[in-house]
Amino acid sequence: MQPHNAINTPHHVSFRMLVRCVVLLAVLIIKIRAWGQEPNNSDILTCETATNAHIGQPGITYAGAVSNGDYRFDAKIPEGLIGLGSAPGAPFHGFAIFIDKSSCIVFMIHHRVLPLTDDTPPAPTYQKKLARVQVGNRKGFEMSMIGATQGRRYLNTNVLVDLPRSGYENDVSITFVTPTENRSTTEPIFREFLDSFRFW
Repeated sequence: MQPHNAINTPHHVSFRMLVRCVVLLAVLIIKIRAWGQEPNNSDILTCETATNAHIGQPGITYAGAVSNGDYRFDAKIPEGLIGLGSAPGAPFHGFAIFIDKSSCIVFMIHHRVLPLTDDTPPAPTYQKKLARVQVGNRKGFEMSMIGATQGRRYLNTNVLVDLPRSGYENDVSITFVTPTENRSTTEPIFREFLDSFRFW
């Protein structure tokens, strides 16, 4: 009687093949998941990278109607929310509104002195891919992008408005940041804020 050799038995061969198939299947699943994941995009903002403001910081806060005579605008911060401004005594340049911990609106405004006629003309302010959008009683330009960062997908929308004055312009930037899963509840608040502006 010949000794039993387990390596050559059909049962053992099929077991080895089964193990090999399971390993290959696991590798394939890992690769498929890796292919399906969106790589981090360094251009995508979170609220931590869009503004230095944070909930609970000391400084000037704004609620309800906001008016500024230097920049000649009125706006309304959505009900129940506050704008986090700069430290007391610092010049006004805007504020950040946190809709929730991960969603925010960053409003910035500043004077830009226009170049003299013999200066080099400035680069175009807007690229053609920007869409027109209404910002209260003025027209602006909007660009949106969606991408992944820190393991989440975010929507970034940036709205730009030029306000020509005599010898200078007021440049307005309003940036909206939200995880895409929160968009249905946070974006209407952003649009409400845009609609509240009145420039004079």
